[in-house]
Amino acid sequence: PAATPLPAPPPAQALAPASPSPLPPASAPADDLAGLREAVIAKLAVLNGLRPADTLPAAPSRPESQAVPQPATPPPAPAPVPAVAVALPACPASFSLAGWRGEGAFADRLPALRAALARSDQGAAEVAALAEFYAGHQLSREALAVLEVASGEWPAGALKERLERVRDVARLLLGRPVPPASPLLAEAGDCAREDLPLWRALAAAVSGDAATLARLAPRARAALREIPQDLRLGFVQRLADAVENDPATLRILLGAVRAATGLTPEQAAARNWQYARLARQEGNRADEQQYLEQALRGGGRSLPEIFARARLAALNLGRPGAEGRRAEAQINDLLRSYRHDALGEEAAIAYATRLLDQGALGAALAVADGASQASARPGMESRGARLAATALRRLLADPAPEGPPLPPADERLGLFWQYEGYATPGERGDDIRLAAIQLLLRQGLAEAARDLGQQVTPATARTPQAILLLARAEGEAAQGDPRRALALLASLP
Repeated sequence: PAATPLPAPPPAQALAPASPSPLPPASAPADDLAGLREAVIAKLAVLNGLRPADTLPAAPSRPESQAVPQPATPPPAPAPVPAVAVALPACPASFSLAGWRGEGAFADRLPALRAALARSDQGAAEVAALAEFYAGHQLSREALAVLEVASGEWPAGALKERLERVRDVARLLLGRPVPPASPLLAEAGDCAREDLPLWRALAAAVSGDAATLARLAPRARAALREIPQDLRLGFVQRLADAVENDPATLRILLGAVRAATGLTPEQAAARNWQYARLARQEGNRADEQQYLEQALRGGGRSLPEIFARARLAALNLGRPGAEGRRAEAQINDLLRSYRHDALGEEAAIAYATRLLDQGALGAALAVADGASQASARPGMESRGARLAATALRRLLADPAPEGPPLPPADERLGLFWQYEGYATPGERGDDIRLAAIQLLLRQGLAEAARDLGQQVTPATARTPQAILLLARAEGEAAQGDPRRALALLASLP
């Protein structure tokens, strides 16, 4: 048989003996470390909830022989989810002041309420009804007196909240602070109380927090629409009295009573007095005088009318002849009669301002000092203190060419030492102290100038003007140190 053909021989290169495997490159240990690093990162990524591929580096763009190991890139941090503020729905107040005054005349309802209280032997509900009646008629002191008698027997629950509520309304009408836990200031859990800005604004007015009052004024005005007119006028007067040199906020608040009708002469005088204050803050002298004259048309002796009469006398202080003398006599009478009241402060401010304009700086300082003692506004800087600081600045500065001449230097220094407490501590009062140091050096009182220079704040002491004065006082004082004076001057050009 024919022989089976043998298979073709393999290529020569296939029969060649196997060549030995090449040696690993020098970078093999580094590659092993890189691989180990990638394995560890991949395992950590699994534990962190990421896919291993998320942590692997991108494919190299050049040959492996030229590749340089790169540090592992940490996984990107998840983007923060912005917090979404959930606006609560608005809800009306949980109580109403509309029924506090009750029906019928005051003289008829009061005996009935007092008789009911007597029959109940100081029952909590009857105490609350009588206190609300007093507060509704703006007899806040009487309301508090009724509550104080039964304060140790208040029950828990809704009735206690009612008693605390009328107590705090009476306190706010009197300009007294209320506790932070007052039910008037409590927030509702599931809605935004529409009346809450009003009570917070009244609390800010009592504490002298002008910034909070200005911020809450628009919403407080909206809440005042739900308040009975008599109480609304009382609340607006309390809020407006706390606004000073802020005509925008005062105008917002007075808008709540602009359309009020059927006012008593006392209420009309109170509203006209506040509008006169607004005109004064806006610099409108003609409107101010017109509102003051309208406030006095009732011919009564209410507090707003007395304020209006004092302010009108202050406007007439500069008039010549008998009218000016009569106005000055009225101001002095108010100063004696209401020395420690807000009315005395108002009269003193008006009189001190007039004296300041006339150049009678010593008399202006004395009157402003009395006004600062009469200030009854907690948390607010006294207007009398600010006026005294203004008088000190004029007293120690060089006289203006068109102004009245200043008193002699020794008299000026005596007034400064008497009223130097009104040179406001801190940088605000440093200009007064530097002017006093300059006057002391001019009078040859370098030792006193050096002692006063120690009260200048560090920020002001670094200014060139202060450095010159402090160095001169240090160099001329008998107990001074010339080396310190030279060290001070070294910082100047």
